[in-house]
Amino acid sequence: MYKLFWKFFFTIWIAQLTTIWGIGTAIWYIRHHEPLTEVNLDLSNGAAFYLDPVADTLKNQGLVATEDYLKKRFRRIVYVVDVNNSKELLGRKIPKDFLEFVNQKSQTTLQNNAIQTLSVDGHHYLLFVADIPSPWRNRPLIPVVPLVGATLASLLFAFILARHLSRPIEILKQTISQVGAGHFNITLHPQLVDRNDSLGELACDIKNMSLRLGKLIDSQTKLLHTISHELRSPLTRLQMATGLLRQKHPTNDDEMSRIERECKRIDLLIGELLTLSKLDDGINHLNEEIIDLNSLIQEITDNALFEAKSLNKSVSLNVINELIQVKGDASLLYYAVENVVRNALRHAKTNIVITVIKTLNDKAHISVVDDGEGVDDSEITQITQPFFRASNSQRVLNNKGFGLGLAITYKTLKAHHGEIQFTNLSDKKGFKVDFYLPILS
Repeated sequence: MYKLFWKFFFTIWIAQLTTIWGIGTAIWYIRHHEPLTEVNLDLSNGAAFYLDPVADTLKNQGLVATEDYLKKRFRRIVYVVDVNNSKELLGRKIPKDFLEFVNQKSQTTLQNNAIQTLSVDGHHYLLFVADIPSPWRNRPLIPVVPLVGATLASLLFAFILARHLSRPIEILKQTISQVGAGHFNITLHPQLVDRNDSLGELACDIKNMSLRLGKLIDSQTKLLHTISHELRSPLTRLQMATGLLRQKHPTNDDEMSRIERECKRIDLLIGELLTLSKLDDGINHLNEEIIDLNSLIQEITDNALFEAKSLNKSVSLNVINELIQVKGDASLLYYAVENVVRNALRHAKTNIVITVIKTLNDKAHISVVDDGEGVDDSEITQITQPFFRASNSQRVLNNKGFGLGLAITYKTLKAHHGEIQFTNLSDKKGFKVDFYLPILS
């Protein structure tokens, strides 16, 4: 989100800088390149106030004294020009056309001595007061101080405006992230509630949408839970009827076995749906207890070893010689880890490796690695979705479940404040699943 702030900031700032420097430079250029006119020549009564002491100094004390006097008192406004060679006493540059204009004015009758002429040592001097911009080499190319001040002011304004625009978007992003994490009963930030613009309306729409989504998901979960419960009773009666029918007609053993297998599959599906529904209700509905994680993993490994023998595969377990205890629902954690181990055993070519260690940040780390084909990288983020099946041909062939196992595993870890990660090993040499659970202090 900080990227958005800097985009706003630099866009606004560059736009302001372009405007300020462009207009400022244009005004400065026009001002310093307009031709000198009568406006630049002082013909007022006050001009004599500056010229009289300079004229007296020139007549009585000479050029050197006049030059010193001008440097000290009237360097910027009083000009003394030698008419014979058009040179100014202090060496200041005077445009030729402007000097001719002053000469013409000096030949007219001026009652207030605004322009004075003197003859000293055979040289004729023209004295006048004028505002003549200094030459290029004696002044900065651009008015640096005003533009630097304007730049700093625009910097502050751009920061405030960018913050004003990006802050509500940042808050909206956090709000939407809460909705994405499953927290639908959100509370809008006061900065969004108090806004009477499009962002405020968008925030209200997002809140209404999240509440609506929450109601839809709750109703879907309740419907799934209710249907699963309602199916259990007729399924139980069907299994009992199948048993009675087998006793009465023992010759139809193949048909009865087929019915029993399908009943078991339906019962397994209903059980997984109920487990998924239970996890959706949250951690408050779990049967929490203190669990010895090493013993739990050892039991799962022993069961996997028994199954691996019939498949000509091997299972190895590496655990640390230290008690690791976690708090949670033992049956759910058992199912979560066992489901991953069974998947690994089903898809492995020859062996799987189970490791239990303690991380530096006091978390239990369980890893299950198989040497199968893995999962397409594009599908790793989807394999925890209910009823999702990987497109990998070998995994589809080996997968005889309903696509709920990893969804239950993921939600079990989430309900226990843990994490689960899926990784393809390099060169398609296997697949790795990592569990992280907080250790009981």
